[in-house]
Amino acid sequence: MAKGKIKNENEWHLVRHRVDEIEGQSNNDAELEVLNELLGQLEASV
Repeated sequence: MAKGKIKNENEWHLVRHRVDEIEGQSNNDAELEVLNELLGQLEASV
């Protein structure tokens, strides 16, 4: 998250795992939004 970009497959897996952990928890909405944005940016670039 600090870099603002997913640079490789390992980072993608870490972000995806974190999304799975916090999805559905209302107290993590802001973090979930940022993580989903990072995933979306990567998917758009492929």
